[in-house]
Amino acid sequence: MTLLIAQRLISDKIMFQSVSQNFLIVLVFCFLHVSGAENKQVVSEMLVSDNDSVYRYAYIYNKDGQPVVETKALKYGSEWQNISQTEWFIQSNLPTAQTQRLWHNNKWNDVQSVRYEMAGSKLVEIQATFQNNLQTDVRKIETEFTNNLKTAETDYTIINGSWVKTIQTRFFYNPSNQIDSTLISHYDASVLKTTYKTIYEYFANGNCKTVIVSVKNDFDLMFVNVSRTSYSYKSGTNLLAEIRNQRWDSKISKWEYDTKSEYVYDEIGKILEEIAWEWNSQFWNQVLRYEYRYNAQNEIVSKLVSMPIFKDWRNTNSVNYLHESGSSNLTIESVYGFWGGKSGEKLNTYIAFPFNDETIIRKAETIKLTYIPFFATSIPETSQSKSIIQLYPNPSKGVFYMSNFDAQKQSWTLCSLSGSVLKQSGNKPCSSIVDITDFPNGIYVLRINSDTFTHAQKIVKY
Repeated sequence: MTLLIAQRLISDKIMFQSVSQNFLIVLVFCFLHVSGAENKQVVSEMLVSDNDSVYRYAYIYNKDGQPVVETKALKYGSEWQNISQTEWFIQSNLPTAQTQRLWHNNKWNDVQSVRYEMAGSKLVEIQATFQNNLQTDVRKIETEFTNNLKTAETDYTIINGSWVKTIQTRFFYNPSNQIDSTLISHYDASVLKTTYKTIYEYFANGNCKTVIVSVKNDFDLMFVNVSRTSYSYKSGTNLLAEIRNQRWDSKISKWEYDTKSEYVYDEIGKILEEIAWEWNSQFWNQVLRYEYRYNAQNEIVSKLVSMPIFKDWRNTNSVNYLHESGSSNLTIESVYGFWGGKSGEKLNTYIAFPFNDETIIRKAETIKLTYIPFFATSIPETSQSKSIIQLYPNPSKGVFYMSNFDAQKQSWTLCSLSGSVLKQSGNKPCSSIVDITDFPNGIYVLRINSDTFTHAQKIVKY
C-alpha cells in the first residue's frame, strides 16, 4: 500500500509540473539552493500578515522530519485564537490518513478526513466530512498502476448513497516511460459528456518539446484542437529559454499565437530575468518583466515586477527576501514600487517562497519563517523507543504530539501538579495530539493509560 501511495504522489507531482512548468521553472531556480543546503532544517512556525490579520502556523514533525501536525491561529490583540488543525498519520515514511479540525466551543472538532485503503490492486482514497461526530464519505479516488506507472485515476462522488463516476483520467506512456498522452473524461450521472486529450512530444534528450490539448464533447465526432505549448531550451542545457503558447482558431483552422515567456540566466544557471509577452494580431507586446537578485551566497534577495509604461519598464512592486544572519530564518515582504506615495508600502499579493523542501505560494503582505533542526521538534527513534510513547516537543506553546500512541486502545488525562483532572482525551477516534493552548502557561502532568500500562510525564507550556 505504501508503495502505491508513493507512486501516486510522485506521479501527481510530475503531472502538476508538466502542466504548470511555465510558472514552476522560475520558482525551482530561485529556491534551489534552499532545498539543497538546508535539508536538515524544517519550518517550526510561519507568521502570515494578510491585510489586517496575522496568522500563525505551528508545525510538529516526526523523527524523519515529516510534518505530523499543523495548527493555525489568528492573532487578536496580544492573544492567539485557534482556528484549524491538520494531523497527518504516517507509516513507513508515507501518509496513510489525514484529519482536519476546526476550533469551536473551546475544543477541536473533526470536520474532514482522508484515508487510504486497498481494493485489490487499486489504491483508494476516501474523503469524508463530519457532522455531529458522524463521518460521511463524500468522495472517492481510485488509482491504478501497471509496472509501477500510474495508468488511471477515477473520481467518484456520492449520489443517493451510491458512488457515481464524475472524472476519469487515463495515462499512456512512450517506450521511455514518459507520458505520451492523457485522456480526461468528464461524466454527468455516469454519462460521458466531455473528454480532453493531451499529447506530449519530447526532444531526443527527454526534454518536453510540445504539449497539445484538444477536446471532444458528447455531440462531436472528433477531437477539436484547443491549445499548443512549445518549449525551447538554452543551448547545451536543460534550462528553459522560451515557452510559447498558441490557441486554435476554428474559423480558419490555424494555430494563432497567444502568449510567450522568455528566460535569461547567469553563468551558473540562476535565473536573472523573465519577460512575459502577449500577441497582438501582428506583433508581440511586452506585458511583464520579473528580475531576480541574489546575495553573495546565491540566495534570492528580491524579485522585481515591472510593467512597460511610456515605453520604459516601471517597477510596480517587489518581493523582498530578508535572510537572518547565522540561521535559515527568512522574512518575505511584498511592497509597492513607483506608484506615487505608496512606494515602499506593503502590498497584499501572491508570494512564492521555500517551505522545507518545497516551493509554495500564499497571498500575504509579509511572511516570516522560523526554521529549526527537525530533531528539535521530535524524538529520534531508538530500538527501545519503537514501542514506547514519546511526547514532544516539550516544552511547547501548547500543542504536544505522542508518537506510537494508539487512540483506539489508549487514552490520556491531563492533571495539575496537585492531581486535579483538567482535561481528558475523550472519544476522538484517531488523534495523537494533546492540545492545551487554551490553558495558562505552567507545568502539568500527562497520564497515558492502557490495559497494560500507565505512564505519567510532566509537560511544560510556555
